[in-house]
Amino acid sequence: DSDTLLDAGGISDPAQITEEELNTIPEKSMFAPFVESVWEWDRIPRALFSALSPFARADFWTYFVYYQFLDRFGLAKGKPLGGVDSDPEIYTIPRSDVNATPIAMF
Repeated sequence: DSDTLLDAGGISDPAQITEEELNTIPEKSMFAPFVESVWEWDRIPRALFSALSPFARADFWTYFVYYQFLDRFGLAKGKPLGGVDSDPEIYTIPRSDVNATPIAMF
């Protein structure tokens, strides 16, 4: 749900940020990748393998950022964000129950 994704009950005052508070961020929150270790067992090897592949379309850093921040939410590689009226073959579009336009569309 959106409360979990946006960590609605989380810290709003930067003065209250502590290591203990950061450990309470829900795993499904979009902020979770920023507080967890980047040395997860699969992220670096997957990014390295992808970047060294003869079919690679990006460098290591691009693949690493994808695996660390976007893959967990089911966003496809190489597909730009689109609005609800966009062609789903070309764009990643919001679910039908989401009434939103990505900022990238402005």
